[in-house]
Amino acid sequence: MTSGHAIPTGPGLVGVGLLLLALAAVVWRISERPLARVELSARTADAVALWSVTSSAAPAAPRAPARRMLVQAAASGESAAIEVCGFGRRALADGSAAAQQNLETVWPELDGAVAAASLQITERLRADADERRRAVGLWLSDGLEMLADDRAQSAAAAACLARSGCASQAKAVQAATEAACTGRRTCTSEAQAAGAATASACAAASGCANAAPPSGAQGPRPRETRDLLAAMAARTHDPQVYALAWSACTTTLGPRASMGAACAALRTAQWSRLDPDNGLPWLVALEQAAERGQAAEFDDALYRLGQARRIEQGFGRAAATLLSLPLPELPEGLQALAALDAIGIEQVALPGWPALQQACGGARLADPNRRTLCQAVAERLVHDADTQGLLGLGLALGRELGWPAERLADLEAERKDAADALTAQLPSGHPTTCDGVAALRSHFQRVATLGEVGAARQALRERNAQAR
Repeated sequence: MTSGHAIPTGPGLVGVGLLLLALAAVVWRISERPLARVELSARTADAVALWSVTSSAAPAAPRAPARRMLVQAAASGESAAIEVCGFGRRALADGSAAAQQNLETVWPELDGAVAAASLQITERLRADADERRRAVGLWLSDGLEMLADDRAQSAAAAACLARSGCASQAKAVQAATEAACTGRRTCTSEAQAAGAATASACAAASGCANAAPPSGAQGPRPRETRDLLAAMAARTHDPQVYALAWSACTTTLGPRASMGAACAALRTAQWSRLDPDNGLPWLVALEQAAERGQAAEFDDALYRLGQARRIEQGFGRAAATLLSLPLPELPEGLQALAALDAIGIEQVALPGWPALQQACGGARLADPNRRTLCQAVAERLVHDADTQGLLGLGLALGRELGWPAERLADLEAERKDAADALTAQLPSGHPTTCDGVAALRSHFQRVATLGEVGAARQALRERNAQAR
């Protein structure tokens, strides 16, 4: 079994506030390469604030950390608040002098409420009569446990960074980089990377990288929910249950989590038997074969991947399941925030596919048989993959294969137009207002049903039809 893909959780990122937010999985990001894995936000409230920033009438505004954006808004005389449907309205800032203090006061209250709501939701799902809902509950429980462990570790590292001066150094580097590159499409990511590199180097030198949580606990709690899900998968006839178990078993927080016996029993061959039209099990098998140096198995997986009818990761299904659960006793706004945490967990669970990119690039394409296989895989990814990351991977392979520039330009333009059309359907304000929750529920349901790519293409068709 593959060793899995690690969630990058360097303490330097948390220490300087360079958090890639859960909502970044909802707001579409178009780039020339497949989407990279991202880090969970340690604060759900950041995601709420970012929503209003990225949905504003000024799309060119830099995507700085949400906390800083709100402080800037307060300094300019604007008042900022979060309205959570069924929970209440919380003022964030009413003037520059009190802005930071007010922000710090609101975060813990909202985070605590969301944590309690997430626990209530996952417990309800785990007790559901439907096997797929139970599996989603276990998967979310496991992800939330990992997040709690990471938050404790990150908090300890952040405190150490503040004491050592590393945080101040990283902030200065990030600000300087952002000021120097303003106007470039990748400016924010460049600035974040520069700040993170500074923080990480400083953390390693000062010992903050190994800072222990205040409780003195060493390492995370045992992942019983993951093992329960893997045991469920061993008995299931539902491919989505199997896929959730595979995701839980191959997503780790670096070297801190180890695979249990139930996870080790999962096999891509069984997954493929449950879902014969889906190429995803073969994509996983391909990466495994490359890791083990099994050339024949690798070529077989590459062939079967190119012959699949679709390549489906099912991104968004867990969040949609969470939002579809009727919970009249729970404020709808808190349910929406729990869904944003869930989509963040789903985002970090999306793996990269380095072996495929290496196999279908450079000198390896001089082999006619390899080129033919890679051509089939690239076409399948472009036409029948369900996530933006896989679509981006298909386009990257197309460039390596020498597809005509006009075709690549058309595909890239369609991808961007579709993403823009879907983004336009998102709520214009906070997703936690009552209207925002309804729109968020509709959005996630569409993504879960049609896939990221399918939902975007459908939104583009609807926009074009309205324009006629």
